[in-house]
Amino acid sequence: MALFATRISRGRTLRELILGLLVFGTLGASVFYIVLGNYALNLELTSVMSVTTLMREHSGAFALGEVLGTLPFAPLAMVGFLVVAAILLATTYDSASYTLASVASRNIRAGEDPARWNRLFWAIAIGVPPAALLFVEGGVKVVQSATVVVSLPLLAIGVLLAASVLRMIREDEANGRI
Repeated sequence: MALFATRISRGRTLRELILGLLVFGTLGASVFYIVLGNYALNLELTSVMSVTTLMREHSGAFALGEVLGTLPFAPLAMVGFLVVAAILLATTYDSASYTLASVASRNIRAGEDPARWNRLFWAIAIGVPPAALLFVEGGVKVVQSATVVVSLPLLAIGVLLAASVLRMIREDEANGRI
């Protein structure tokens, strides 16, 4: 994501980019959770709908659909939610495939984009596993277990990468490149 964000943020400083990503991403998520979460809490407390029971007996996604169904203009609210979710998913996959294609490309110069076929390959490569899990029995549970096992070593790598980025920034500042 960072490579993609810096690519589309020409003319901005690193500080502006980081603050923009942190502030606007946090604000967007906060507004969503505050508004929809408080509405769901209101439904629960006024006994209009038992959201906790729906979550326990079905799933969080089912409960979300039911909560959206109680809104005025419910079909429009659901379509709006699906459009925003599709945009988020498309943007996430596009940025991930762009980044992977950039890293996997040889001799790519500053300002150049990776080849389209390379981006398409990576988009398919990261899209197939989640799609396949839709058809696997207990797929979500398997993913949750695998995520915990795989993420622990990646946590150490993430710390090393963050230290490396900070070191490179300090070197660039010392050499007058920033």
